[in-house]
This record gives sequence, C-alpha cells and structure tokens, in this order.
Amino acid sequence: MRLPIKRIILSQDVNIFYDTGTFDLDNGFFVQYSGSIDVEITKHIAINILSVKTSTPIQPLNDHRKTEIVGGAGVTFTF
Repeated sequence: MRLPIKRIILSQDVNIFYDTGTFDLDNGFFVQYSGSIDVEITKHIAINILSVKTSTPIQPLNDHRKTEIVGGAGVTFTF
C-alpha cells in the first residue's frame, strides 16, 4: 500500500536573539536555526520526516553554554 502525498513542505527559520542571562549565566547574542521536512498526506494529516533546531552563541561566553542541536520527527493532526 502506498501513502498518497499531497505535497512536501520544507520550512526554515533563522533568528538572532539576545539572552539577558540569569543565575550565573552570561548575557549575550545567539543565532538559532530551525528546519523541517513535512509530507502532507491528507488535508488534516502531515508526517514530519525530519526536524532540526540548533542554537549557538555568536560571542564568547564564560559559562557552559555551547552549540546545541535537537532533532526529531512526528505526526501532526489538524482539525
């Protein structure tokens, strides 16, 4: 059985944000990237094949925060 594919959606987003720092963490600027590939099967169901989110400081910090990468996948049902 083959799943019907209505469309394939590629989403990307890049942001720069400022973190004010709390509890012994430095303040500073970060760049954040989010990207995903979704396959729409019906008007109400989409399968997220791959989702990636990364955040990295764009200036030196004196705390433990470094580049972080998170990945995932899932199913979305909308109504």
